Amino acid sequence: MTSLAAEHIDEQQIVRFLLGELPEDERQGVEGRLFQDDSFYSHVLAIQEELADNYVQGDLTPDQRKQFENYFLKSPRRKERVDFASAFAGALAQNDNATSAVFPAAESSDAKWWSSFTAFVPKLVPIAAAAFALILLVVASSLYLQNRRLKNDVRQAQSDRDSVIRRSQSDGQTLDGKVDQLQREIANLRTQGGDLEAKVQEKQKELAALQRSSRVNRVQPSTVGLANFILSPGLKRGEDEPEKIIIAPDAKLVQLQLVLQREEKYKTYIAEIRTARGNLISSKSGLTVSRTDSGPVVSLVVPANQLLAGEYELALKGADKNSLEVVGYYYFLALRR
Repeated sequence: MTSLAAEHIDEQQIVRFLLGELPEDERQGVEGRLFQDDSFYSHVLAIQEELADNYVQGDLTPDQRKQFENYFLKSPRRKERVDFASAFAGALAQNDNATSAVFPAAESSDAKWWSSFTAFVPKLVPIAAAAFALILLVVASSLYLQNRRLKNDVRQAQSDRDSVIRRSQSDGQTLDGKVDQLQREIANLRTQGGDLEAKVQEKQKELAALQRSSRVNRVQPSTVGLANFILSPGLKRGEDEPEKIIIAPDAKLVQLQLVLQREEKYKTYIAEIRTARGNLISSKSGLTVSRTDSGPVVSLVVPANQLLAGEYELALKGADKNSLEVVGYYYFLALRR
């Protein structure tokens, strides 16, 4: 923890905190500082010890004593500390009484002094033994309290560790389940034909992202929406109304499936989309043919934000080794919800 020794320490505020007399906002401030400032924490412990000794010795005011008993002693650990201080003070009082008993009032003559001294010597051994036993009691009690606190800290740390391990295992099982689900979806899509290859690729990308996320125990779900439309060739501009495609507000991508009038010999195709004014807005190359129930189709995907509301012309061209040939024109009217 970072030391904040430079900050002012208000001992009266600490005493009020230990007696439960601080307002809520001040109490929270003191508690927060206890976790951040080692020096402040040590200072609070010292004042707590002094407060317990003052209580045992009767040095607190009546109000402080009442608040001490109603608030401070509610903590079992603090009550043990006060009980120990009370026992220690009682032992010291008995020791003082014994010492007073063996030292009589001074007499004028040397003989009386020597007589008192010789009388005291036999009693010195039990007094020393009692003092030594008291010291051993203090040390043993301190070691017992420290050992119990350490055991409690170890049990809490083990509990926290087990909780973290259980959460990690649960998160890992959840990720494994989602990975298996995506793999099953990809297998099902592959059996439906080549016209769904674009969706298969999308699922594969989502699977790869999920597998990468599983290594760091975090999932980032895909937010990309796909709008799919099928277009047929034909219609010259102005002769009839073009096909309409309605793009939802949350769509990020638009997939256009271009139905071919017949089987073509080209290995790849190029699709060019132009506005009604003839401005080129998108060009896709390397497109291939897929077989569907509707016949051969060429699919392309364009960002939804490129297709503003309006009329468009799509020219599909077959790519040969050294030339391009127009395969068909597709007209559509893009609408926004």
